[in-house]
Amino acid sequence: MMQGSRRTLFRSHCPAFIPLILNILLSCPISASIMEPNDELCLCFHVTRRKVENYIRIERPQRVGQLAECYGAGTGCGWCRPFLQRLFDAAQGQAADELPSATDYAKGRTTYVREGGGTPPPGATPVGEE
Repeated sequence: MMQGSRRTLFRSHCPAFIPLILNILLSCPISASIMEPNDELCLCFHVTRRKVENYIRIERPQRVGQLAECYGAGTGCGWCRPFLQRLFDAAQGQAADELPSATDYAKGRTTYVREGGGTPPPGATPVGEE
C-alpha cells in the first residue's frame, strides 16, 4: 500500500516544482566535477547514484515513478526527482545532462527546501548552510 502512495506522490508533486528546481540549478555556479556513484542522489533516504543506476539496470522500470521502489528515492522533499528523471532517460537511450557535483547538488537542495520546495522527512540529510 505504501508503494502505491509513493508512486502517486511522485507523479502528482514532481511537475509543480520542476521550474523552481531548474531556477535554483541555473543560479548555482557550475563545478568542474560531477556526482560520483557513491554520492547520495536522494538525500532524504540516503540513496546513492549507484543504487539508482543498478536498480534501473536490474529491475528495468517502465516509468520514472517506479524509481520510488528503490529505497524510497524521490518520495521525500522532491529535490531529486528531476535528477532521477535524467538517470531514467539516460537508461532509455535519451540524451541526458550530467548530474552536478555532490557539493553543488546539496547546496541546490538547501535553497530548494528553504524556498518552500519540500520538507525533508526525519532522518534525512540535514539542510546545509547557504
